Amino acid sequence: MTYLKVVERFDQFSWQAVGVYPWLRVVALRVALDQLRSRKRETLFQPTDLEREIDAGEREAQDAAASEAQDLQLARRRVVEVVGRLHPRYAQALTLRVLEERPREECAAVLQVTTATFDVVLHRAVAALKKELAREPS
Repeated sequence: MTYLKVVERFDQFSWQAVGVYPWLRVVALRVALDQLRSRKRETLFQPTDLEREIDAGEREAQDAAASEAQDLQLARRRVVEVVGRLHPRYAQALTLRVLEERPREECAAVLQVTTATFDVVLHRAVAALKKELAREPS
């Protein structure tokens, strides 16, 4: 029954950084709650217990997503800071492709080079970024 609900409602799933498992847990708990309510018989758990678990699961997923977003924001700021110390051409290549997530062809056009040349520039930019990050104290 739970798998059926998951397959039926997978289009309602919206990706969060915590993955699919918190969502699956909430779906399973709701299926269990629906079954308990429909049977109206003596159970080991009261529907309010399951509702409390569902609420806790949703809060955990939201907290994890917020924490992940904050971590990504800090990492992004650090990368932007380090990219600013690189050669301007490398910084521009990394900014366009990685930070702005533009297609390779568009990045190449902005740098006025071929896509193959852009790939080389980006490769060198990533190497320079790694080298710069290695210099920083942890």
